Amino acid sequence: MGNTANAGFQAGAAIATKCKWEDLMIKKTKEGYKVTSEKGKNLGGPYKSKEQAQKRLRQVEFFKHKKG
Repeated sequence: MGNTANAGFQAGAAIATKCKWEDLMIKKTKEGYKVTSEKGKNLGGPYKSKEQAQKRLRQVEFFKHKKG
């Protein structure tokens, strides 16, 4: 039963960690931050902050994997 509290902490830590692909898909430009696909197509932006670009990237990934 002591492991359940530890498991919750580990899951939270996994969410908080930064993904390497996230750095590749968010590009800093002079206009702001842009979200790009793996092939280089523009998926949104420019955004004033990196947090806004990360939010858009999460939206794209959510709908990419959403089933029917």
